[in-house]
Amino acid sequence: MTRRLLLVTHSYSPESTAPQRRWKKFLAGLTQAGWQVEVLTPPADPRYVDASQDAEPYLTVRRTPDVSFLPDSRVGRLARAVIHAVAAVPMSMSTDTDVVVATVPALPNLVAGRLIAWVKGVPYVVEMRDAWPDLILESASGGKIFGSIVAEAITRIQRSADQLVTVTKGFGQTLAQRDMPPIEVVFNSRSIEHIPVVAARTRQPGELNVLYLGNHGESQQLELVIEAAKLARRENPDIRVRFVGEGTQKPLLEQLNAIAGNPVETLPASFGKLTTQHYQWADTCLVTLRADWASFAHTIPSKTYELLSYGKHVTGIVCGEAQAILSQAGDHEIVEDNARALANTWLRLAADPQSTPTQDAGRAWVAEHASDTTQIEKLDSVLQRNVHEQKAPSLLKRSTTAASISATAALEHLKNNRALFGLLVLRRLPQHLREPIANAASKVRGGPLDTVSAVGKAVSGRTEELKDQAIELLGKRGSDRKIVDYARVFIALGDLETAQWLLDRVRPSTKSLKAARAWMAWTCGSMEQAVELMQTAERERKTVARWSSELASFQGAKPQLEPVATYRPVKDRVLHVLINSLPHTPSGYAQRSHSIMMALRDKGWDVSAVTRIGWPITTGALLAESRDEVEGIGYQRLLPPQLAMHFDDRIQQNADMLLEYVLERRPAMLHTTTHWTNAIVVEAVANAVGIPWVYEVRGQLADTWASARHDGAVETDYYKLFQTREQEAALAADGLVTLGEQMKHNLVRFGVHDNDIVLSPNAVGGRFLEEPGETRGARIALGLDPDLEYVGTISSLVPYEGLETVVEAAAQLMPERPKLRLLIVGDGTALPNIIATARKLGIADRLIIPGRVDRDRSHLYHQALDIFVVPRVSTKVTRMVTPMKSVEASASAKPVIASDLPALTELVNHNKTGLLVPAEDTGAWADAINGLLDNPGRAAAMGQAGRQWVLVDRTWEANAEKYDSLYRSILSLRN
Repeated sequence: MTRRLLLVTHSYSPESTAPQRRWKKFLAGLTQAGWQVEVLTPPADPRYVDASQDAEPYLTVRRTPDVSFLPDSRVGRLARAVIHAVAAVPMSMSTDTDVVVATVPALPNLVAGRLIAWVKGVPYVVEMRDAWPDLILESASGGKIFGSIVAEAITRIQRSADQLVTVTKGFGQTLAQRDMPPIEVVFNSRSIEHIPVVAARTRQPGELNVLYLGNHGESQQLELVIEAAKLARRENPDIRVRFVGEGTQKPLLEQLNAIAGNPVETLPASFGKLTTQHYQWADTCLVTLRADWASFAHTIPSKTYELLSYGKHVTGIVCGEAQAILSQAGDHEIVEDNARALANTWLRLAADPQSTPTQDAGRAWVAEHASDTTQIEKLDSVLQRNVHEQKAPSLLKRSTTAASISATAALEHLKNNRALFGLLVLRRLPQHLREPIANAASKVRGGPLDTVSAVGKAVSGRTEELKDQAIELLGKRGSDRKIVDYARVFIALGDLETAQWLLDRVRPSTKSLKAARAWMAWTCGSMEQAVELMQTAERERKTVARWSSELASFQGAKPQLEPVATYRPVKDRVLHVLINSLPHTPSGYAQRSHSIMMALRDKGWDVSAVTRIGWPITTGALLAESRDEVEGIGYQRLLPPQLAMHFDDRIQQNADMLLEYVLERRPAMLHTTTHWTNAIVVEAVANAVGIPWVYEVRGQLADTWASARHDGAVETDYYKLFQTREQEAALAADGLVTLGEQMKHNLVRFGVHDNDIVLSPNAVGGRFLEEPGETRGARIALGLDPDLEYVGTISSLVPYEGLETVVEAAAQLMPERPKLRLLIVGDGTALPNIIATARKLGIADRLIIPGRVDRDRSHLYHQALDIFVVPRVSTKVTRMVTPMKSVEASASAKPVIASDLPALTELVNHNKTGLLVPAEDTGAWADAINGLLDNPGRAAAMGQAGRQWVLVDRTWEANAEKYDSLYRSILSLRN
């Protein structure tokens, strides 16, 4: 797909200037990446023209009117810049573009670019090569009042942009503190592959050639260099200093040089071979910026990269980032901005002919940190991201897409099981809406409304009442179809035993019985039997087709994609392919994904994510954007105009859309997570474009499924085929990651070599790394009574979490502990039963359930607790899979009481960071909670021990080291 870029700049070929050299190679790289480029620039200044430059037939250069007759003064130069900017606006109207980029320091370009982008309705990207508006205030150019007005105007335009680009990290951080749009650092760069080393010349003691080659402006304080040359040459006339270049201050500098006795040789700007000859002449080269302007601490002269790439020795009169680079990139001289100090440095260097050797370390630094390829790829990514965001569909189109996708999903559920659809809809509502709606639904009666009533009771947790209601119907005339409907409600609830008991008592001739028995078989995991049974049912042809499609995928059918021979990945770019993500869900899965990507970004990876097809619209976010950004991490959505109806067709559709996005994004690696449906899509796309992929096993989903069913579930088609597909995915991936030792052992049983599995346990970052706040203060902030005792959890409320055990244990303690409260934060299918258990035990008034909370406030709930509990029941999955929230509790310096299961022993050190208690043993849980509440000193010590463990072993930064090593080893093998 061709993307169009319009660059508004003050200098371009055939000129040879720092901004021109930067953008010439950037535009060459961007055109290779598929961009169509047009440049709007003034006529070339003859003083800077390099006639030897290569032609650029791949782009269009258009020039604004020639106003060279204006004087070469500050006012004249400003007038030229203004005329160029004014002329650029109407000239741009004949140009079609997808994004406008304006380069500064030509400040009028800011206004021109803003107007052009606004008129065309496209993103506006501003490249701040220098630290504007700070420089205009520090230089007092035009006076304080004028400077303040211009600085305010610059800031407003910066804020109006869609993207800012800086050339240094420091200035990017400075801008980030000013309520700016997204900021990306794209360094100046060089390509050392085509640059020869300019070896240090052989010289005699006392000789030293000093070269300054670059702009002669106010920022460079070259008058100080003239004074230093005069001082040095008085003591050693064999020290020779040469200035090469042009600039606004050159006439003044020539006057100062003449007054000083011409200690400096001044020459015009040079290009090509002549520049190389100057470098061959020089023993040390100057980079200099005045130190009295604070913004120069965040400025790196572009000449720095050029000198390092040639292997030249550098004398730097610089501070901040420029000084740091020279310190890292070889044996260079850093001198304070003092003429005497500079002269003394030259005298010392002259005395030792070995003091200015060829700097191979400089070339190595450029290759690692400032290569052309890396910076071009980064810029390409920035521009693509902005174009993609701007092309987000309109509200009408989003509404149409949402209606189509949600209708497909709803129709699918309605055809599958009306009761299940009702349960899903009600369960997705917030608790404060769900309860009154469910209660109201439970009261309706008569005809088909009985099913509505049954769903209402199910959502309210009144399953015993529902069973009694169904039993009352047995034997009544004409009640068989209604009993089948009740059975389907129990199937939807997962109470297969009750459902089977009801179906066994229905007359065999009942019309809907065959379909219900097929549904029973399908839900139990007997997929082949279910398809066979449904084939005998009336009017179920479409259900048979859907199930056959899903069965085919379970049996090994995979998406098919054509190879893409022309694919060119972007170095260090990784795309994560996820089930769900922030900001539409605060799940532990989403938070883990986000934390991993944030940590990888800090390691230098260009990382973003894409979610499964149709999400989040399929789960209720009907007006979701096609892209979200959270803390600088982009989340792309795959939202087709219409969602494929059948399972295998949807997997193929997912693969097709992912491939399309990969061709646009051009990652070097894909990274996905369980389960296998993700893996086969990602594997197909990775194979099509020829890049590696990583599979992260975050759960044992087949075992999670089996844990909610009968003992024979592990012998069913569903379980066996699911495990086979998971095994294939684990063995096919180029890299394999999992969360804990128990899950690792399971992968080894699949046939994966132990050494090929990377352990990346759940961890913490952000606020959880900060010193935890005071418990009392957190309670007050949350509106809780600060003088009570709080035991609880922050979790998804699902049956295997076993929270009923803690409710029962608390009920035993509360008569003797009137201050005890249960604080259960979250939502899920187990919540109605938790509430029902509390009501039955008479402690519902001591149960606090705030529902789902924003992740920005979850740390407060951790801090408010006295004890964090993980009372998981004992199943195959809970014995293997580690949760996330208990790590956050330990980071919050809270003791953790957990079920004594293998996976949880990885998170709780018994009697040190918490306690391990037999699962589902109410008495043991009551004793453990009571013991810690009675001994707050012991509880606090456990909390502190847990926090120290987390800070050492369980941070996302530590995990990022593992991912970084895995990614680089995989990519190096591919290369």
